[in-house]
Amino acid sequence: MRYRQAAEYLNPRVSGAQTVLTSEVGVFGFYFEGPVIDAVGLCTPASLRFFPPSRDDTFDHEGNYRTEASNFTPTPMVMALRPDYLVNSLVFSRNLLREDSPFLEEYVRQHELPPIWGEPLVIFRRRDARAASAVSGRRANASIVTVSELEGEQVDPFHPELYLDQLPREARQILLAPADRLP
Repeated sequence: MRYRQAAEYLNPRVSGAQTVLTSEVGVFGFYFEGPVIDAVGLCTPASLRFFPPSRDDTFDHEGNYRTEASNFTPTPMVMALRPDYLVNSLVFSRNLLREDSPFLEEYVRQHELPPIWGEPLVIFRRRDARAASAVSGRRANASIVTVSELEGEQVDPFHPELYLDQLPREARQILLAPADRLP
């Protein structure tokens, strides 16, 4: 329910080319009308490059250790992929809120929804992301950056390179980029 509310909040506020990164793609990806980056890597294999996270990224803004097994969003992932928006429960993004985090320089808290997993669901916007009213060309359909749902194909999730010509341009750029040159 909360992720649906987040998608419905963002749909009229973002352009079709703007990306949203989230740790829980399911409901959000179904209702959001734009490209979604899956922070966990199930739908966006490029995200897997950032796991396991570095030890210094496994602490939250209060200095509490967060296990590497938790479903949080690694700071280097956000800084490398530069999504226009990030939608997550604070359970998955407290590490981004540390005082020394570069995330705080690049992103602002735009909207907050009631708790999910015991923490508010928060929408962060990249400071230089333009609002939909300033950008034309909204997409009519959602586009999760993935190789797992290509129409009419038996997809091998371990070899996404076999399907590159069928992926959206943004997905090809992320999958083909060397780790130090991700968009």
